[in-house]
Amino acid sequence: FLRQEITNFIKQSNRKNIYMPEWSEATMWGGTSLLQMHLRAFNELLDFKRDSKWNWDYVINLSESDFPIKYNFKI
Repeated sequence: FLRQEITNFIKQSNRKNIYMPEWSEATMWGGTSLLQMHLRAFNELLDFKRDSKWNWDYVINLSESDFPIKYNFKI
């Protein structure tokens, strides 16, 4: 459910500086699976930068509790 909500948010916001991987992994908070997922995501972002697909300066990692409950699009 949350993945679909975030995907809809990204599409509706029409911003080109938001990235969410097409893949997902089941993780456990505080477990090695969470670290493995983060490393996979950061490696993918580094590949994008290295291949000049997306030139970024900062990475902001948001968890589901950081995602806004209600958003307003006035772009």
